Amino acid sequence: MPIRGVDGIDTSRTGGPIRPLAKPRGLPAEFATRVLFDTEDPETASQELRMLFGDNLLRVATEGVPIRLHGVRLPAMSLSYLDVEAGIVLDAPRLPAHQLIITPTSGTAPLTTGAHQVDATPFRACCPRPGEWLRLERAAGDPLMIIMVEQDTLRRGVDALLGRSFVDAVTFDVEMDLAHDGAERWQSALQLVHSEVARAGHDGGFDVALMPLQAYLVATLLLTQGSNCHDALHRVTSLRHTRTLRRVVRHIEEHLQDPIGVADLAGVAGVSVRTLQAQFRESFDQTPTQYIRDRRLDRVHADLRQADGSTRGAVGHIAGRWGFEHEGRFAAAYRRRFGERPSDTLRR
Repeated sequence: MPIRGVDGIDTSRTGGPIRPLAKPRGLPAEFATRVLFDTEDPETASQELRMLFGDNLLRVATEGVPIRLHGVRLPAMSLSYLDVEAGIVLDAPRLPAHQLIITPTSGTAPLTTGAHQVDATPFRACCPRPGEWLRLERAAGDPLMIIMVEQDTLRRGVDALLGRSFVDAVTFDVEMDLAHDGAERWQSALQLVHSEVARAGHDGGFDVALMPLQAYLVATLLLTQGSNCHDALHRVTSLRHTRTLRRVVRHIEEHLQDPIGVADLAGVAGVSVRTLQAQFRESFDQTPTQYIRDRRLDRVHADLRQADGSTRGAVGHIAGRWGFEHEGRFAAAYRRRFGERPSDTLRR
């Protein structure tokens, strides 16, 4: 029996179970209060989900369970979590023109779209193509993360990265591998959005505070996921990457006898320190600091081969000229690189 009238408070509604707003499951805590809709009626939920899937039929295995969509909306994209405490099947005969990226937060969600079948997991997302039909099946479990990006926004993102107009609509590979090394950039971008959601206020409309992240997320998606523009994008970014490194390497060669900081090199390149380090790793399999050290060792090696072996203190003098102040560390680094002591090179 419900308790009634405690201290003048009408508690007649306590006869039924209390539905918690946030469940201790896969829903990120920062999205718990960002409810886009909350219903127990599959037909109502189906109408609400039209903003993602277009016309659709949603069937829920158990009647009367909460069906919730938590999320944030931006003018040209959204990030949401579909949370249902029972198994579901969703059929959409023709997806809208925008792009979806569907990722379970745990377990497996079989998806069929057009001629493709994808068993989506936290390590394998599905990018169903606009205009194709979709069937989404999900056993009771943690929520599905669903990202929506408008096609015009994708095209503008490609144009910005290419520096020219991209004529075709952007078409992604249906399966998105989230376990390969390149996907770390996408995962990091999503983590950044979640962190900003936790910090941002929420007024029920578009999340203006998150708008600067929209372009970043779109660019990251375009550079991470296979698509009909992927090769063109990577040719351009590789060329820019090469030009940037040439400028940095030229600066290093011209200033090897001067103090060189990684932050200074990032300024020369016009990129962040982290980006510069990643580019050096990709191109040279070294950090900028390691690259500078090896180039200085090469200069020492060349000078020692030309020096008079009878000159006392020649090794220390030449090493100091190229920025090596600690004799022991210099000798160890030299031997690792050339397989001999500096004095051996000098005597040859």
